[in-house]
Amino acid sequence: MSSLVLVALKVGFLVLMWLFILFVVNTIRVDLFGRHVSAEELVAADEKPSSRRQTRGSSTPTKITITTGRAAGASAPLPSGNDEIMLGRTSAADLDVDDDYASSRHARVWRDEQGWVVEDLLSTNGTYVNGQKISQPTRIGVGDVVRIGRSQMQLEA
Repeated sequence: MSSLVLVALKVGFLVLMWLFILFVVNTIRVDLFGRHVSAEELVAADEKPSSRRQTRGSSTPTKITITTGRAAGASAPLPSGNDEIMLGRTSAADLDVDDDYASSRHARVWRDEQGWVVEDLLSTNGTYVNGQKISQPTRIGVGDVVRIGRSQMQLEA
């Protein structure tokens, strides 16, 4: 092989190595810090038809409680302002899920003008609402089941 081909192969290999490293660093960054949700994404999530919201009670939720899993019975009060609840496997989370399939910063729950919203923070195993995997912010209410790993939780009045 000519030296020009060898140099081209070495440069190509180095480029692939750096692309892989950047991909890994970006994945770690997203897992640690989540991603920003634009107003358009939230509006698009709100426009999805959902008949289940009409059937739920009109009571106002006051806390989120883990109903199944290792941390069953643990709960966190829902904030009254614009604060959010962080769900994850770390003690720094507002509600420590204690599940092997949960990311350290797995999901967040916050309130907007129309109610409570849950968002998956690009976790490895995803977040499910009433059995369906979510990919964008999703409205939840009293009685909706949020699943992270093997743990399930609900908003309670």
